[in-house]
Amino acid sequence: MDQDSGENGRLTYSITEGNRAGYFMIDSVTGDIVTEMKMDRETQDRYALTVLATDHVSTQLIYITFTVISEN
Repeated sequence: MDQDSGENGRLTYSITEGNRAGYFMIDSVTGDIVTEMKMDRETQDRYALTVLATDHVSTQLIYITFTVISEN
């Protein structure tokens, strides 16, 4: 949550690294991350993403690791 007001308080999110295969999509307004494809734990069991959050004045990188625990 950004305490600034107006345009400086509006956060925008984007995935900057770790999504070459296109498995993930991020909502640029809410920051919600969803999968776009079925993941196979036996092929790859862990994904690391870098997310950029900006309030149009400053930026912050967020590092997220997803672990696939089940194929079902």
